[in-house]
Amino acid sequence: MIDRQQLIERLRHSIDEAMSPYVKDVRQLVLLDFPNHANVGDSAIYLGELAYFKRATSLRPSFVSEWSSHDWDALDRAVSSGPIFLHGGGNFGDVWGGHQGFREAVLERYPKRLVVQLPQTLHYQDQGALKRTADIIKRHGNFVLMVRDERSYKLARSNFACEVHKCPDMAFYIGPLPCPANPAHPLLLLMRTDREAQGAPSDPGIRIPSDALTADWLDEVAGMKERIKAQAVIGTLSSFSLSKSALRERYYALLANERVARGRKLLGSSGFVITDRLHAHILCTLMNIPHAVLDNNYGKVSGFMDLWTNDYERAHRVVDLHSAMALWASHSKATH
Repeated sequence: MIDRQQLIERLRHSIDEAMSPYVKDVRQLVLLDFPNHANVGDSAIYLGELAYFKRATSLRPSFVSEWSSHDWDALDRAVSSGPIFLHGGGNFGDVWGGHQGFREAVLERYPKRLVVQLPQTLHYQDQGALKRTADIIKRHGNFVLMVRDERSYKLARSNFACEVHKCPDMAFYIGPLPCPANPAHPLLLLMRTDREAQGAPSDPGIRIPSDALTADWLDEVAGMKERIKAQAVIGTLSSFSLSKSALRERYYALLANERVARGRKLLGSSGFVITDRLHAHILCTLMNIPHAVLDNNYGKVSGFMDLWTNDYERAHRVVDLHSAMALWASHSKATH
């Protein structure tokens, strides 16, 4: 078993090894598919990406966009050549159609231009959708795919005519994070409520303590985006850069920081976490919070842990909520 610092250093080294061939000659950084939604995990990935590119290239993005409001002409005017980097995560496949449609549109619009997909988990329910992606990648001819787990690696190598590399989640480039010393709750159950959830436990024998907190991290405070946008405008004016691209880049970075801060506050409110969210596991690791990890509904979490974090001393794999509660009870007894 290894501790937090050892794990972070190992995974950062793996990211450096996988990515270094594709950032050597980058002069202007294009980073597309910003995750402008409330899910904390995707914002953690984005902050990790920014931290990685700052270290590897000393660059902030020259052009960023989100899939639902992307302006192709603006990208062509701003950065007409060089690699395009696509935001990582767990939306490569046919579960999250908007992101996949945008990814495929990028490949179709820019044939032969280097496109690097930052670390993703692949999942297809329909073979027709898989074939469509394969055909688009083959026509493009210069696509590099980073994947976060062995199953995704095998799927990509078997179906896609492109370079495929294993690479840890970019959120690990955030590095170690502090954790509050006096949590308000003994236990947090941070469980998915979206389309990747396993489903609520039906066993009435599972008893959740009354002082435990049960939550997901998909809700935001009303008016948050407007407040962050005002901060972005002030920051952009103070840097004497008035372009829309600069404003958008600053706005996205502030949004991601705000969302990750919300997630960290939630995780840090408890002395022990039970979760089926991959980035709750990752942020708990960065914050050194003991936690029990269940899978999502198609193996994304277990696949990642199998390859990268299975030997971290404060993360515990469990198969169901019964096992997770038993583990928490044991932890609680040992620490009191």
